[in-house]
Amino acid sequence: MGALSRRSFIGGSLAAAFPAVVSAQASNPVLRVGCAANDDFAQAYYAANTGLFQSAGLNVEIQTLANGAAAADAVIGGSLDIAITTPLLLANGVMRGLPFAIFAAGPISTMATNQIGLCVANDGPIRRAADLAGKTVGMATLHTVLQLGLDCYLAANHVDASSVQNVEIVFSAAGAAVKRGTIAAALILEPFLTAALKDGGLRSLANPYHFVAPNFLLGAWFTNRQFAGQHPDVLRKFAGVMYQTARWAKTHHDESAAILEKYAKIPPDLLHSMSRAQYAERMNLGDMQAVLDVAVRYGLLAKPVRAADLVVTV
Repeated sequence: MGALSRRSFIGGSLAAAFPAVVSAQASNPVLRVGCAANDDFAQAYYAANTGLFQSAGLNVEIQTLANGAAAADAVIGGSLDIAITTPLLLANGVMRGLPFAIFAAGPISTMATNQIGLCVANDGPIRRAADLAGKTVGMATLHTVLQLGLDCYLAANHVDASSVQNVEIVFSAAGAAVKRGTIAAALILEPFLTAALKDGGLRSLANPYHFVAPNFLLGAWFTNRQFAGQHPDVLRKFAGVMYQTARWAKTHHDESAAILEKYAKIPPDLLHSMSRAQYAERMNLGDMQAVLDVAVRYGLLAKPVRAADLVVTV
C-alpha cells in the first residue's frame, strides 16, 4: 500500500494489536496469527470459532490488528508468524527488500461483491464521475487499493485523476463528512457503507473495485521467508483451513455474522443487511496478477511485479 520502507513497517502500529483468540491445543507450539476485525479479513476468527484450526492440529493465537500496515510490521518485527493484508502492500514491501512470502489467498473482489461504495450526498451536486473534477474525495488510506479503485473509476469515465484531491479519513467518519460538505465524496467499506446509506442521506455512485478488474485478490495470507522455509507443513495446514473456511462462510452467513459481531462489535441489524465478503477457495495467480498489473499502470507500484515471485508453494 504505497511507498513502504523497513522503518515504516516496524513503527508504532504494533501498539494497536491485542490478543483475541487462543485455541485449546496447548501441547502444540503456538502459531501467532494477525488479522483485522472486518468481514474481508475475518477468516481466522471463523476458523477458530468453528474448531477448524483444532481439527487441523493447529494451536492458533489470533491478534486483532488495526490495518494491513500493522500486519506487515508485526510479521517483519517477529511478533507474528502469519498475517493477512493486500497483495499491493506486500508487493511494495518486497520491492524494497522485505522478505514477505504469500502462501494462501484470502478475500476476492468479483462483479457480484459490493463491499465498497463511492458515496456522495443524495441531494448534492455530484451526480456522475465528471462532477468530481476539482473536488475532494476521502478514503481511509492513500496509495492503496482504495485509491487504485478510484483512479480506475475516474479513468473509465474520462476524468483526469490528478484533478481530484484525495484525503485520508476513517471509514466511520466519512459518511458524516460527505453530508456536511467537508468532502465531496468518500470511499466507504462495509459495514460502514450500509450504515452510511441507511438513512437516505447518501448514495453510491459506483463500486470502484469493479473498475480495477472483474476478479482480483483483495487480501493474501503471508509470512516471512525464513518461517516459510522452516515450517512448510504448518503453512500447508493453515492454507487448507483457510480454503475450508472459505467454503463454510459461503453457506453459513448467520453463523459467521454471530462470530463477526463478537470481534468487530457490529450491530446485528447491520450484519444481516450488509454485503458480505467472498473468499478464494484456492490460489489463483491470475487474480493476484490482475491487481498488480493495474497498480503499475496507475503508479501505485513503481515497476511490474510477478505474482509468482511473491508466492511460496506449500
